[in-house]
Amino acid sequence: MKRFCIITFIFIIAVPGFAQEKELRGTWFAWAGSNVPSKEDIAQTMESLAENNFNTVYVDVWRFGYPYFRSTVFEDITGISTDPRLEQGRDVLADMIAEGHRFGLEVEAWFEAGFAACHEDNDDLFDAHPEWFAQKSNGTVNFYSNGGIKYHWLSHCNEKAQQFIIDFCLDLAKRYDVDGIDFDRIRYPELNCGYDSATVALYKSEHDGAEPPLNYADPGWIRWRADKLTEFVGRLYHEVKSVNPYLT
Repeated sequence: MKRFCIITFIFIIAVPGFAQEKELRGTWFAWAGSNVPSKEDIAQTMESLAENNFNTVYVDVWRFGYPYFRSTVFEDITGISTDPRLEQGRDVLADMIAEGHRFGLEVEAWFEAGFAACHEDNDDLFDAHPEWFAQKSNGTVNFYSNGGIKYHWLSHCNEKAQQFIIDFCLDLAKRYDVDGIDFDRIRYPELNCGYDSATVALYKSEHDGAEPPLNYADPGWIRWRADKLTEFVGRLYHEVKSVNPYLT
């Protein structure tokens, strides 16, 4: 049985200076596990969305430990450019863009996994660079569980992990005719996070050599980590805009 899901949201943005309102009527396009929709299913879905007055579709391009586009950045690190369970030569994002644009839809790349980079069964990135990943105060790697599925999380303050995320997004922005990028799961998976060596070293460099509080609910420690995420998001935004200022 084919299993993929359309998650719908509708909101209206008032545009100053215009008598009429500009509406964004969009939906996220995802699937269950490796059961990616066929080209025929994609075409039928895009046609149905257009017929029902949607104008934007957010296509999942990063989940379950793999990109669903042909990523040169991921391939350079892991030797794999996309989910190896796909039929040989398949480029899911290219199919989505072609069919979405054919029916007049804007197609945005949804990096659903964000920092939750490795599925428990697909640890290629973790195997290549375990030092890039977040840790709890006891030194164990942070997991995020979603419906019983566990993910390893990249360290939010590790410069090389951050650069991977940025290069990953720029790789797509440079080579695919997408209309925007939707980056998800930027947050920390839990309060007990940020104790990897890169984050600890950065914190000490900004606090006269003091270690991060072992109380992971310490307000100052929470604020510092939140500010680091804000800095990263700003950097990601400006890097993407430098490649294509018209991308949403």
